[in-house]
Amino acid sequence: MCALLKHAPTGNHEQTSQPTAHEDPPPSYQLEELPPLPRIHRDDLPPEPRYYKDILKHQLKPYLFQALYRELQEGNGKGVWIVVDEDQARKANKEVIPLTWVFKYKFDEKGYLTKIKARVCVRGDLQVSYQDTYAATLAFRIFRTLIAIVCAFDLEMWQYDVVNAFPHIPLDQPTFCRAPEGMTLPYRKILLLKKALYGLKESPALWQKHFQATLKDLGLEPVPDAPCLYANEHLFVFFFVDDIIIAFPKKDEPFAHVFE
Repeated sequence: MCALLKHAPTGNHEQTSQPTAHEDPPPSYQLEELPPLPRIHRDDLPPEPRYYKDILKHQLKPYLFQALYRELQEGNGKGVWIVVDEDQARKANKEVIPLTWVFKYKFDEKGYLTKIKARVCVRGDLQVSYQDTYAATLAFRIFRTLIAIVCAFDLEMWQYDVVNAFPHIPLDQPTFCRAPEGMTLPYRKILLLKKALYGLKESPALWQKHFQATLKDLGLEPVPDAPCLYANEHLFVFFFVDDIIIAFPKKDEPFAHVFE
């Protein structure tokens, strides 16, 4: 089952342990208790950092480092990667792809900052060898039809985000990566990815295959000639990569809760 997060505000500063892939991480990575994020409107924020070095002079530096640390901790905890000798990639005749950081601000409905998200991503632009990358998308005409049906029949409609969708998916081919800046590994050590990451060319196709299998396990069937649309007698589901929308009559709400 995929881990789903229904849209809701979050704010969490609990202390947790160090990622195991680190060796003597800098003190700034420690998950110390921080005050709540300052109330800053999006119009008053500097741009999101593009590179690791941009954190060092950012006005929200402690919060950016904490977001970075949480991402590394989650990757270790979920077994997204393991640390291996650099020679393994050479012996397998595999490229070693760099990892990088992407930082995103999250805002409330009034445009005030509520969260900072850091994500480890593969430099897919530097990836030379890869498997199948095709992932279907929902046609816009079908999307408009579905919204019209929701309005015409007064259906309930819920939207979900998948929490870190790609790192739920095991990789079927060995993929070696260099640690991102800020992640300290011993000499001549690299990362072997065990699960997909954002930026990896195969990730969308692997995620779609996994999610479609999950929908079938939940008793939904694909709608012919409508990629990314599944239905049963109680509800229908359509999705855009890792954004999911379900629609159903009010009387069938108990069946919709299976997605939680």
